[in-house]
Amino acid sequence: VDVGCNIGQSSMLMLIGTENRLVCVDPNPRALSYCAENLIYNGLATQVHFVNAFVGEEEGKKIEFFTIGVGAAGSMFSGFAKSASLQKKSISVTTRRLDSICKQINFAPDLIKIDVEGAE
Repeated sequence: VDVGCNIGQSSMLMLIGTENRLVCVDPNPRALSYCAENLIYNGLATQVHFVNAFVGEEEGKKIEFFTIGVGAAGSMFSGFAKSASLQKKSISVTTRRLDSICKQINFAPDLIKIDVEGAE
């Protein structure tokens, strides 16, 4: 599972030369679409399930997510996304529990990579 996949750089590295299955999760829909596009262009998207959500401890909670474009420093904490915070750029995102995502798609992860700008 790649939590905070952004545009898919780590996702691609986890998939190249393998038949691994992967779940890519990102709260930024623009970044997640770039991730999907990058994996499609590299023939890897058939191995991936994409989830547009913010992974958290509660299911279905709305939070403010500070981000600009596909910015890699998007965060629920304005201090971790300084440019977005200064420009007052944020989106409302829904939280999902990682266990419920995996249960919904019948996926048992061997590895969970988390890069979520201060919300680890």
